[in-house]
Amino acid sequence: VFRTFMIALGWSLFVPGLVLTPLPPPFAFGLFMMMPGLVILLIYSSSVRRTLRKARRRYHWLNISVIMLEKRAPGKMGRILRTTRPKRKPLSPVADSDIAA
Repeated sequence: VFRTFMIALGWSLFVPGLVLTPLPPPFAFGLFMMMPGLVILLIYSSSVRRTLRKARRRYHWLNISVIMLEKRAPGKMGRILRTTRPKRKPLSPVADSDIAA
């Protein structure tokens, strides 16, 4: 029940924050709603964590943006965002023909 409540709270902060972010300055406090909502979702929802990790792996610009947020976010928020860093892909094995050149 608590987890469901926290996920609902996360979405109720994230979605309005996303809508309010592009508005002009008097209403541009969307990031202040969106970031805590995203962090709550990352803590309580493994599917959101997995989706953000895949998106960061696929879109380099998003990964760079989240890395900048990691550095500027307060302590615990930054640590939680770092958990979504894409895992490094293992190096592909080198073919024998590449070595014997």
